[in-house]
Amino acid sequence: MLLLFIFILGSIHGSFIALLADRYLPGKSLPCSLRALVIPPSSCTQCHHPLAWFELIPVISFIGLLGACRYCRQALPVHLLYMEILTGLFWLSVSTIFPSPFQWTAALLNYSLLCLLASTDRRYMLLPDGMVFILLWSGLLLSPVFTYPDLYSRLLGVCCGYLFLYVINLGYRHYRYREGIGEGDMKLLAAIGAWNGWQSLAPVIIIASAYALCELIYRRTLMTSFRDSLPLPFGYFLSIAGACWFLVQNLPIRLPAL
Repeated sequence: MLLLFIFILGSIHGSFIALLADRYLPGKSLPCSLRALVIPPSSCTQCHHPLAWFELIPVISFIGLLGACRYCRQALPVHLLYMEILTGLFWLSVSTIFPSPFQWTAALLNYSLLCLLASTDRRYMLLPDGMVFILLWSGLLLSPVFTYPDLYSRLLGVCCGYLFLYVINLGYRHYRYREGIGEGDMKLLAAIGAWNGWQSLAPVIIIASAYALCELIYRRTLMTSFRDSLPLPFGYFLSIAGACWFLVQNLPIRLPAL
């Protein structure tokens, strides 16, 4: 019963993250961005009919409505369901891995920021400096909450994360005469290093690159509108890889004594 309650809280959190991501306004002031969270009320993106309270229950409403608006029968965005379920599962994982409420809170902050960054990069090819710097500094300032990695490893993660992509971009620019990696991606990897330490950089890059390669193959084979010149939002893949590896490296694995 407790696990179900934790999952429900997590799915509500996921619904809120999805709302923040959908109503993010690039370049708008903070008051405008905050106002957009409550005005206008939630409605169907197709027919703009306001949604009732029972249509806003995480996971249950999507399933009950069979994935479509009950007014115009337009398919609901499936990423909302994914976000609610994945965040619920993340809450379950955090409650199992971390013994301290302070660690839970820090882990959820990390996850929330990475989800928002993944969404904004996916939709706008943009990684806002404000979000990235909050992620970076919170990773450093909250290092005493966790036993691993230590502050020194996190500082090295910041420096190495930025420099690694910076050097790769220099080489790409030398041979292709154009930018290959955005500066936002460099800052994001530095922020991921601030949370996960320098030891995480290699697996995070490998996971992100593998995921990006899979999507590239999918676009080439299944999408008729694919264009080679269309850039991939690498920050999206880095954010997902960073969130996954944060959980993996904190798994309480104990090797049997020899």
